[in-house]
Amino acid sequence: MTRHSYKPVGICPKRFGFEIVDGRIRNLVIEGGCDGNLKGLARLVDNEPAAKVADLLAGITCGRKPSSCPDQLSTALRKVLARTGKAASVKTPVVAGMPKADPNGGGIPMADLTAIKPKTPGDVKAGKVAGSGQAKKTRPGV
Repeated sequence: MTRHSYKPVGICPKRFGFEIVDGRIRNLVIEGGCDGNLKGLARLVDNEPAAKVADLLAGITCGRKPSSCPDQLSTALRKVLARTGKAASVKTPVVAGMPKADPNGGGIPMADLTAIKPKTPGDVKAGKVAGSGQAKKTRPGV
């Protein structure tokens, strides 16, 4: 069992360490970056087929960065798989119903939620909802 190490480029983590056993990712450790998110990523990919994970994570961006932690993990997996002769495909799958990432590096566009957020704490007390221009009727004592 070989431990692979990869130094990502252009993202917060300093290093990825992982094993590939029978084509599956094992013991992913990510040093640096957003602790909770990266622990979640490591748990989600554990014991998953490396080629499948590489395909799923390829092309994901982070904010205005052209890459992300998942994208860099995809790159690391592809390099190891290419070295071992088990290369992942080069296509990036599109999940049905999911918008495509912004080509300018802005990530996946989200709906404008300003219409459902209260404008100020005073609006919350008054029962107003931002954008509606109307006060919400409430029963006294509720």
